Amino acid sequence: MFQILALHRGKVLKFTLSIPGLESCPEMDPLILYLSNKNCEELEFYVYESLYKLPPSLFLCVGLSILKLQCCIFNPPQTFNGFHKLVWVEFHQVNFTLNHAIESFISKCPLLERLTLDKCNNTQQLEIDAPKLKFFSFTGKLLSISFKSTPLLAIVSFYEDADDQVELSTEETSNLINTFICLPSIVHLRIGWNFLLFLRAGKIPERLPTTLEHLEVLEFNEICFDNPNEVHAAFCLIRSSPNLRKLKIKFFASSVDDEEGGIDPLLSFLKDQDSLHDCLHRLREVELTNYLNGRYLINMVKFLLAKSLTLEKMVIQPREGIVAAEDHKVLKQVNRFKRVSPNAEIIHLEPNERLV
Repeated sequence: MFQILALHRGKVLKFTLSIPGLESCPEMDPLILYLSNKNCEELEFYVYESLYKLPPSLFLCVGLSILKLQCCIFNPPQTFNGFHKLVWVEFHQVNFTLNHAIESFISKCPLLERLTLDKCNNTQQLEIDAPKLKFFSFTGKLLSISFKSTPLLAIVSFYEDADDQVELSTEETSNLINTFICLPSIVHLRIGWNFLLFLRAGKIPERLPTTLEHLEVLEFNEICFDNPNEVHAAFCLIRSSPNLRKLKIKFFASSVDDEEGGIDPLLSFLKDQDSLHDCLHRLREVELTNYLNGRYLINMVKFLLAKSLTLEKMVIQPREGIVAAEDHKVLKQVNRFKRVSPNAEIIHLEPNERLV
């Protein structure tokens, strides 16, 4: 491969390599050195089943604008002065050998606009200093995060894996809640279900310390509605977002939250939520997906239809495996609910039907 590439005399603007089981390869180091001399602008390395130790020559690619790495060992040398043209970074399962290595790297990329950290190590406590950052996505264990200087940050995603649960103290939870103070321009927020575990630990406030004035789209991926604290954490975010245009909720796929009878934490919670009216008066779209027998879905639909003055579209979609007769019963019931918005339309999708 290197011999063939070496015959190329012009610039190499983009280079992508996807290879399994690469720990060491004699050709890789000179290949990366070659790319650094060819003014490479887009570099993507996807390694599987092992970790590839990136050579120091990678950090000589000063013309990079896009860098995407998977399963690599990332250790910038002390002489690294930064990628001053880099705007897009995606790190998947990247091993940062030193604490705060990713923070130092980010601070040396002044034009960075998009940053994805997916299941990387040494990223549990982060301080993000990126004045041009507009998009941030994080997956993995998280204890604390501080956005030091991100005035343009508009889209944020927090996801946790089921295996990444950790116990937090009240102080650590407060740190995560206060994180939103540093996001004055956030427009779109995606929250994974395990991230709500962090927010729900300790005392959950009725509202965030700061109002998310610009937030228009709020997504919850798998809320466990049988847990009152998790519901409280989710509604804390909703209550703090007075200008929501779109709300997306994916129900947690458990057997517990679909049982009939017993106490319904969501219904009990919604009975005392008159204060949410001001947070829903601009809501136009709702997506409620992944329900099974519809107990929590029915309560959410009834509540939202009664509170959303400008609602135009509500999409409901069960998860695969629902009994057709049960789903028909749910749909029949929700279509009878009173709607304060004259334009509200309920759209039912089949489990495998794609959302438009």
